[in-house]
Amino acid sequence: MAYHITKPSKTPGLDIVYYADNNRWTDVYENRKVYPTLFQAEQQKATTYTDKLTGKVLQATWWKECSIVDES
Repeated sequence: MAYHITKPSKTPGLDIVYYADNNRWTDVYENRKVYPTLFQAEQQKATTYTDKLTGKVLQATWWKECSIVDES
């Protein structure tokens, strides 16, 4: 089974975009990053960072809004 990550697009005329890698999103289906396991896709979606000013662990908005799609 394979999986990819999508999110709603903020660009008028585009419904969804696909995660391509390295914090890049694409509207081209063929350029999406494909994860061989659900676990790997979930790990990517769970990406967090630490705010340098407050020291709080946060999650970027795009990861909160995205969905994991089963390609089977």
